[in-house]
Amino acid sequence: MPSEEYLITQPEHVTAVLTKMAELEKVDTPMSVILKMVDEFRTVGTVRKLDMSGFFLKLGRLAWDSFASIRGNDGIGVPKLLPALLIEKHKRYGVSPLTRWGTVGVVIRIDSKMQRVVNMVHEDDPDGPQEHTLFGLPVSESVADTLMDVVGYCVLGYYLTKRSES
Repeated sequence: MPSEEYLITQPEHVTAVLTKMAELEKVDTPMSVILKMVDEFRTVGTVRKLDMSGFFLKLGRLAWDSFASIRGNDGIGVPKLLPALLIEKHKRYGVSPLTRWGTVGVVIRIDSKMQRVVNMVHEDDPDGPQEHTLFGLPVSESVADTLMDVVGYCVLGYYLTKRSES
């Protein structure tokens, strides 16, 4: 596929959206707000027009804050590898799954990722959420990796929305 068909092709594309996310207000309980937003999208998103670019920016900021709290970071920062990683994943998956299903498909993928996070952590642990392990080894991908995927889907959703608006 020619590169112009992809939603993002340059690290600056990713960094620009992450910077917009960083400008949004921080929330104390980002994971619960993400789940609530996805639930609201299910009931409201198909009924009335939502500001989808704003939706993806806010959701991305919340996922980033969740990632930062797991990693012990207090700032949003931009990891140096995220733009290149997201572009590489985008090339491997291609653009057709995103354009075929549009923003609804992106939200479905985000919902799947968030349900994975919910199932991967022990919410009732007195030391806070802990990742599931089997024989002392982490099960599958980590919570942090899954949250980074959510951030990535939010960046793609943002660009998909902007592309359909033009």
